[in-house]
Amino acid sequence: MSMTELHRMPARILVVEDDAVGSEDLRDLLAEFGYTTDVVSTGLDAIAHAERSQPDLVLMDIQLKGDMDGTEAARVLRERFNVPSVYLSGYADLETLERAKIAEPLGYITKPWARAGLRAGIEIALHKHCEDLKCRQREALLSATLQEILPLLHPHGVLNAHSAEPAGAPVSLVAGDSVDYGDFHMVAASQSMKQVIAFARRIAVSDVGAILLEGESGTGKDVMARFMHHFGKRRHLPFVALNCAAIPDTLLESELFGYEAGAFTDARAAKPGLLEMASGGTVFLDEIGEMPVPVQAKLLRVLEDQTFRRLGGLRDVHVDLCLVAASNRNLADAVEQGRFRTDLYYRLNVIQVLLPPLRERKADILPLAKYFIEYYNHKLKRNILGVTTSAATAMLDHGWPGNVRELRNSIERGVLLEEMTWLQSSSLRLDNGVSHHSAPEPKPPASTSFGRGMLEEGERQTLIEALERTRWNQRRAAGLLGISRDTLRCKIKRYSLPRPISIAESRT
Repeated sequence: MSMTELHRMPARILVVEDDAVGSEDLRDLLAEFGYTTDVVSTGLDAIAHAERSQPDLVLMDIQLKGDMDGTEAARVLRERFNVPSVYLSGYADLETLERAKIAEPLGYITKPWARAGLRAGIEIALHKHCEDLKCRQREALLSATLQEILPLLHPHGVLNAHSAEPAGAPVSLVAGDSVDYGDFHMVAASQSMKQVIAFARRIAVSDVGAILLEGESGTGKDVMARFMHHFGKRRHLPFVALNCAAIPDTLLESELFGYEAGAFTDARAAKPGLLEMASGGTVFLDEIGEMPVPVQAKLLRVLEDQTFRRLGGLRDVHVDLCLVAASNRNLADAVEQGRFRTDLYYRLNVIQVLLPPLRERKADILPLAKYFIEYYNHKLKRNILGVTTSAATAMLDHGWPGNVRELRNSIERGVLLEEMTWLQSSSLRLDNGVSHHSAPEPKPPASTSFGRGMLEEGERQTLIEALERTRWNQRRAAGLLGISRDTLRCKIKRYSLPRPISIAESRT
């Protein structure tokens, strides 16, 4: 959730007060101020409430009855849930104040409070907490990004694709950037993706019968489906995948459920469907939002009873499977538009896994690039050592509308076509967050002849490549090009060549 959205939402305030009359008066007053308010009477109740629904701020009475006073409860809320407190107390003695400091409170309001003073204290505390969240988010993003970038940097500042851990080193899903099993590789450097994977693994070991994966196109829903199958109880049984959008509506039902001999003109022999073939294992239905409504009704019965009938069949076929469905469109909107059955949506949506877009988990970009370079080096028989700093910066600044699929395709093209040892930013063809996969090449200015424009562009690219290969060491670049340093400086000025930005600088 963005900071702008946090500002727009009414703040959720938890009042911890053992005086019933005082707490109700405070609830009414906070409601007038426009806050959403809950009231509990003990420190243990406050902690239990925070576990269920994390508040934005706690108004904490220091003198509470029970085993936990307000200062201890405030400390636990801060350490465990990062929920700040403002103290409410009729006691302002030095001893109480010293004890109160352990929870790093955002304020201390003494009773009886004035209406205006109370509201001012709350608003200031919320503002300070919101600013603190901003700082924490910036620090977390910078830290996560640098943790992934710095170990991969060449001594001269170039991202190195071959700086992996030594053979046999253990791979930790929590501390590392990937998890391996067999020939499968799952990259997860960002905190958001690690949380998704941890949640997916918890689901995988359960006996849940239906899982819904949602996320933009290219975020890796098919990879996640296979990941969950591998870590689940059905890992040694079949995994069958079908893209509902790739099969004509007239054939989709027979592909899923199979048919008996004579069910239609060309049905000369009985054929089991994919659901029957996958019995005991996992079925992955991608783009389920494209499934025709009549087929949806039949699929609902599979989820409810684990039975169905083949086309033209007279007997029920029993199966035991886990159905993983995926969609890059919002199925709730499809329900409202009448294109998706409400009952099937709610049956699928018991367990939902939402994959974040790549632009929201930038810490994954460079580890993914490293993995794809290694993969395509092996597949295409190339030896790209990594990417230049400018290329890494371009990747981090790009919007990636096609998500991981777009990144993979960009790296594949770059590895195939790159003539240098290091992958250049020009090979990725990324510019200001806009994908150039299908954009036409820019035409030379009308005032410049075709031949001259081509020569100038060729010279400009040669200069850029020489400078990037030498890490912008002008003396070495001039020697590589066979020209004087002064000539090189003139050409840099003539073509307005941008100076490189370090990766660390680009994230601050």
